[in-house]
Amino acid sequence: MAAADYFLKIDGVEGESKDDKHPKEIQIQSWSFGATNSGSSSLGSGAGTGKVSYQDFHFVVEIGKSGPKLLEHCSVGTHIKTAILTCRKAGGLQEEYYKVNFEDVLISSYQIGGSGSSILPTEQIGFNFSRINVDYKEQKPDGSLGGTTAFKYDIKANKKL
Repeated sequence: MAAADYFLKIDGVEGESKDDKHPKEIQIQSWSFGATNSGSSSLGSGAGTGKVSYQDFHFVVEIGKSGPKLLEHCSVGTHIKTAILTCRKAGGLQEEYYKVNFEDVLISSYQIGGSGSSILPTEQIGFNFSRINVDYKEQKPDGSLGGTTAFKYDIKANKKL
């Protein structure tokens, strides 16, 4: 049994999730994204800051009804208003502890593949984005969620919101 469930809601793209709280969203197997800053701190100089560079959000999903639409968006360069990643602890209370809202999304990559050892082929999709809003909720000892730590950033404007 997985320790967490991951759902991705992309405007205009219907997934196959049957979950009560995330119907018709895309239930994903894995995901990643990140950021780097090219700041410098050479010998004898101050530690200057560079401009942040966000890597595309990448996710893996079993082949499904969202695939053709995602390939279409990648092919024609559709700008998508929002995509929302929700991470939920599996089992028990199923608390949603991590949420990322991506804005001004562009599907940048689509790949599909299969192997003899897998039941269904998997799709690997990537997208870039112009704004990001991250919310993390810590878990209390009793399993309930505590306060939220949040961060918002406008990549185009290169500024914290």
